[in-house]
Amino acid sequence: MMAHILFQCASAVCFYRINSGELEAQINKLHRLKRIIACVRHYYSLHPNFAKDTYGTLENYLQQHIAEYDWALLTQLQIIKPDQDAILHQSVLDIA
Repeated sequence: MMAHILFQCASAVCFYRINSGELEAQINKLHRLKRIIACVRHYYSLHPNFAKDTYGTLENYLQQHIAEYDWALLTQLQIIKPDQDAILHQSVLDIA
């Protein structure tokens, strides 16, 4: 998946003359999301009682274990969920 995205980014730079600074920013975001996902996986690999007693929630765990700039990215993310007639935007942290 990551290789496919990087290939698309590289071809966009070569053929569509997209600003390479924007591309670097998107690649940086992908790496930050990768770190966040690794942290979420680590939380779920902990024993459930230990995780609950020590951190309470996934949100508390992430606040303690990811960098501030990664936390800022995470809180800005929105998940779009189709809901009959309207599309609702719900924070990622509200779902977790």
